[in-house]
Amino acid sequence: MNQTWHLTSLVGSAAHIQIRPEWDGYEERRIPHRAQHRTETGVAHIADLGAYLAYTIPLAMVNSAQALEFNGWANDRREVALTISLSDSPHTITCRIENDRTPFGSFERPRRDLYRGTLFLRESRGTAEPYSGGVFITDDAVWGLTDQTYNVTP
Repeated sequence: MNQTWHLTSLVGSAAHIQIRPEWDGYEERRIPHRAQHRTETGVAHIADLGAYLAYTIPLAMVNSAQALEFNGWANDRREVALTISLSDSPHTITCRIENDRTPFGSFERPRRDLYRGTLFLRESRGTAEPYSGGVFITDDAVWGLTDQTYNVTP
């Protein structure tokens, strides 16, 4: 079985970069997305609005051109398409790079021309997409009932 992983920027890039994750630190998590609201009387309302996927992808032996590209994407918090092909039908997930720091800032020792780093990705669309901020206000003494017109955003 041929396993390939590709990362493609969704802004201004047509080419994809093949990545080879290190399996020691790879992690895929499903993170629940909940909205919490408390009324004036103190009653708490918690709504489960779905979940999103988060990925930790450690990479090694990344050449300088790819490291520069990934670092630029991370600085811009760019949306990327992560394509995972573990069989005949590849799966593509739209993600946002969530690194706080430059992901590829250290060399792969003992070499000085290859880099090592970790990409943190969070799913931004798809089946596990978090609540997007549409119509959602619970019954409240100040805001009224959810079926009233001033609570509905177009």
